[in-house]
Amino acid sequence: MEKMIEGQALWMGDLNATVQHIFGERKASKITELTKSNFDTVSYRVSLLEIESSLAINKFAAFESRKSMVKEIMKALDDDNINVIGGCGMGGVGKTTIVKKVCRQAKAEKKFDMFAMVVMSQTPKLELIEKVGIPFGEDHKGCKILLTSRSKDVCNKMDAQKILPIEVLDEREAWILFRGTAGEIVDSKDLNAIAREVWRECGGLPIAIVTVGRALMKNPSKDVWIDAARQLQNPVRTKIKGMESYVYSSLELSYNYLESEEKPCFLLCSLFPKDNDIPKEALVRYGIGLGLFQEVDTTEDAGHRALAIVSTLVSSFMLLEVYGKIKMHDVVRYFAIHIACKEENKHIVKAGIGLTDWPDNHTTFQNYTGISFMDNHICELPSGLEFSKLEILLLQWNSRRFEIMQIPNNFSEGMKDLKVLDMSSNSMLSLPPSIQLLTTL
Repeated sequence: MEKMIEGQALWMGDLNATVQHIFGERKASKITELTKSNFDTVSYRVSLLEIESSLAINKFAAFESRKSMVKEIMKALDDDNINVIGGCGMGGVGKTTIVKKVCRQAKAEKKFDMFAMVVMSQTPKLELIEKVGIPFGEDHKGCKILLTSRSKDVCNKMDAQKILPIEVLDEREAWILFRGTAGEIVDSKDLNAIAREVWRECGGLPIAIVTVGRALMKNPSKDVWIDAARQLQNPVRTKIKGMESYVYSSLELSYNYLESEEKPCFLLCSLFPKDNDIPKEALVRYGIGLGLFQEVDTTEDAGHRALAIVSTLVSSFMLLEVYGKIKMHDVVRYFAIHIACKEENKHIVKAGIGLTDWPDNHTTFQNYTGISFMDNHICELPSGLEFSKLEILLLQWNSRRFEIMQIPNNFSEGMKDLKVLDMSSNSMLSLPPSIQLLTTL
């Protein structure tokens, strides 16, 4: 179980049985006697942070989608045939908050004598009874484990009998959370339209909504809100307080635990325009061209490997599968672009943003290995480009039916390491002669 678990394992069980199991029968009797003693002044001061956390939990848990999730978990806690419950979802979706709400409710209803929460960043081969001292399973039916993870596979490997996917908030709940965080100022005539644009960029991800909402809270400046919307559309250089540290760090943990073949495929998905379906067959072709699949001899085997990786990324919530179509959550895509700009194999992504000309600052792209200008309106390609490290160039869906793409003869002379070139769905009279120089294509 080498995959990342991230999050909590909340254990709930019977006090007397547990004490006997961990300490032995003789010591257990002494401990039980102590628990019956009367203490007049056992207390501790609750910090402001805990009070704020409590208020946030209650507010977030009031959403219908979260209430139904808590209800499902509470129902599973009452089922004698279920002793391991798994909640899985992408980073920042609210798994921890739901676990805390369940814990509070289970305590209030006195469902168990004892509660213990363990935070794990990586799954050990988890010997709950022998090494951790947590009894569960057929011989300990009064004990339950509720675990959360960013990977559905982890829940399966932990033999969870009940697995509940935790999704992002729908539009109504997302707006309520954003408005509640940023303040009623978002209802003002001057700010409402731009505030809704900012809210949409958060994509229903609670951690992004709260982080951005707090950064803009009660700020009446329209310029500040317009700038925030612009930064969210170009998150690599965002200066929104906490956006990178809170949101991206929560996703970075998931990324770090991806396998060596999974990381480049994940970054490859960010080359497609925002909100677009990601064609599986394109991932297969691009992956083969870039040599991403190790120890694969045939195109058919490479296809199976690519689809297996996509399946893993979906189960880890780094990709979404909606009605059989592969998509990437906006915030996750921004994160992937952010990561790709920092890694050795850098990508520049300006896909689907309405470009009509090749960017003037193309000389700054010389060290990039991937460029995606797909789904724009670039009908004239420049000459004299020097992209010595470029391996993948995506230019499809630019010129339309009545627009012929103009391609200089020497267009690809400075791209001699290019492995993948996609110029499909463009109107062209012919390919440039310099295409013959691309011997690694």
